[in-house]
Formats: sequence, C-alpha cells, structure tokens
Amino acid sequence: NMLLIGAYAALDGHMNGDDGASWSAAVTTWIWGDVASDDATKGSELCDQSTIVPIEDYTVASSNNYVASKWKFNYAGIGRANDVLKIMSKCNPALSVSTQASIRAQVLFIRGFIHVELKRVFNNMPYITEDVDPVKGTNTVDAWTKMEADLKFDVDNITTSQTEIGRPTKYAAEAVL
Repeated sequence: NMLLIGAYAALDGHMNGDDGASWSAAVTTWIWGDVASDDATKGSELCDQSTIVPIEDYTVASSNNYVASKWKFNYAGIGRANDVLKIMSKCNPALSVSTQASIRAQVLFIRGFIHVELKRVFNNMPYITEDVDPVKGTNTVDAWTKMEADLKFDVDNITTSQTEIGRPTKYAAEAVL
C-alpha cells in the first residue's frame, strides 16, 4: 500500500521532494493544456516562471526544463506504478484475489493516465510496462492500444466508489478511456 501511495504522488508532480518540477510534471493541464492551447495565459511578470512563455507562444525547445521535467517525472511515476506490480507479484500468497485485482486496477489507472498525458504532450513516447526495460523502450509501438487495454482492465475491475478519497473509481476509468 505504501508503494501504491508513492505511485499516486506522481499525479501531482510532487515527487522526490522536488516541488520545482511540480508545475511542469503534474498531470493537471494548466501548462501543457490550457496555457499551450491559449485557453489561459501564464500571466504575471515575464521573469516569473519565464520558461512557460515558450510553451505559451509555441517556441519551446527540447532544452526547456519544463519539457525535461515533464518527461522525467512522468516516467518516474510510471516506474513507481510498475514497481507496485513487480512487488505485488511476489506477494501473491499473502494477498487475496480481490485485493490484487483492486491494486492492479489502481496501478493501471495511474500508469494509463500518465501515459495518456505523455502521449498528449509528446505524441511519440515509449509505453513502459513492468515487463519493459525503460532503457530499451521504444516509441515505435502503438501506445493507444496499450493504454486502452490498461484502462479497460480498470473499467472492469475498479469499483464505482472508493473508501479512500482520491482513489479512482470505475467512472474515472471510463472518463479517461
């Protein structure tokens, strides 16, 4: 459960105590959705969060630290999700089938959600699972079908309500799917 909670931390970008990356790495869509699409403006003064300006005016370079942070911390979150699956496979006798299905569904939701975000921002990106070495992952696979498979598992295995606030429900999985 602690590993699972650590995977959830990837959704807001506040991982590894690096709050500076939270603006660029969070899966909220303010920078990479609203500002990039001109639905919102960065606002404030030019020197305040100046690295957002190139995203806003479509001149962002790959060297922009927001680009690097988005990539790095989103894949770190996927790594955390995959770690839960790897460790859980070693705990099978101690976990009931329903508990395993619930944990797997939550993890696949996190992993699928982050992959959707990476696909939306970068388009060509490796789809990394617990069975794929992140160093050897390629962007030549059809990530959409893999994301869809994860999210379909969620729709079939997550309940319609959760006892703990912030955990995904069947409805959240259907919305992302």
